[in-house]
Amino acid sequence: MFFTVDQAYRINRNRLRLLEPVAELAWSVTGLSGDNDALLEVYCECSAQYCSGKLVVRRSDYERLKPERRQLLVAAGHELDSPVHITLRTDTYEIVEPWRPY
Repeated sequence: MFFTVDQAYRINRNRLRLLEPVAELAWSVTGLSGDNDALLEVYCECSAQYCSGKLVVRRSDYERLKPERRQLLVAAGHELDSPVHITLRTDTYEIVEPWRPY
């Protein structure tokens, strides 16, 4: 899986959001039981060049991403350049990783 420059920028910008304290995030909303249930507004990480989709995701879901497995968070229905395995699916977003035959 190769990233476009635009896609890599969106991914990097999203990952940097996790370094910010929840109280300082402009788009965070505290959830039911503390910081891990906060909501974040992040950019879709699909491979469409210049995708401007924004998603509201649970911080705890976003923290589940495993960059070493090249997982991405994409809007439901947005396509990627290569086949993927969906590891989490909600009504509005999915966490996906490159499909690898076993």
